[in-house]
Amino acid sequence: MKAKKWIGMLSMVVMMTMAITACANESDRKASELEKLEWKQDKRSLDSWHGECYTTKHGDITYHAKAKGFDKKKADQCVKNVETIIEYSNKLFGEKQGELTIFLGFDMENPVSVNETLRMPLKANLSADTVWAIIKKAHTVKVNAGEYYGLFYRYAVNQGIGEVAKSKEDCIEYFKDNKKQKLLDFCVPMMDSIYFEEQDAKMVRTAIKEFATWYEKQNSYEKLEKLCKSANKKREQLVEEKIIG
Repeated sequence: MKAKKWIGMLSMVVMMTMAITACANESDRKASELEKLEWKQDKRSLDSWHGECYTTKHGDITYHAKAKGFDKKKADQCVKNVETIIEYSNKLFGEKQGELTIFLGFDMENPVSVNETLRMPLKANLSADTVWAIIKKAHTVKVNAGEYYGLFYRYAVNQGIGEVAKSKEDCIEYFKDNKKQKLLDFCVPMMDSIYFEEQDAKMVRTAIKEFATWYEKQNSYEKLEKLCKSANKKREQLVEEKIIG
């Protein structure tokens, strides 16, 4: 019996070691690929713009960088940043994102719209809105509420690839208005200007970042992640109850 138990435990250790090694090898492979990105000259159209660009592809994501002002170092960093966010989101939601196309070197229009072509500026660090635009495109069904906006903002900052938002005193003043406080239900898409006025949506996004920063500081990132998962699960249960009811 003891021999069987030891054999079973040894088998588990071997399997866990193999799994960890496989994950490490996969990470090393991706890192190596990202260090050797090749950008090829191309021509593309985006809305009213039509012109020359540089194109590369990594995994299921295609990147088109505007030729004017192209900087390979910055473009490579943008790709690495996107891959870092996507890798985490795939793990968090337990699903792999579909094929994506991202235009680099373009200003964003609506940061939370899933209908817009995904575009982002050629910058070393990602703004919270840029991170959110990536997540919205990668996991359309999974993401539609504010708690994840704050979570991914903090994740990007902690990884050293996200812009740190400055504390906004005007945000506090804005929500002193009792009529505005109903917007602070982060479990619904209050930060989306499709449903609300742009100024309201902008202030809600600021409030979410403030809350996520405060909560992580008071607790930990792991607890912030757990809070978001719990809120999302409760929301899904409520939706299911309404559908069944």
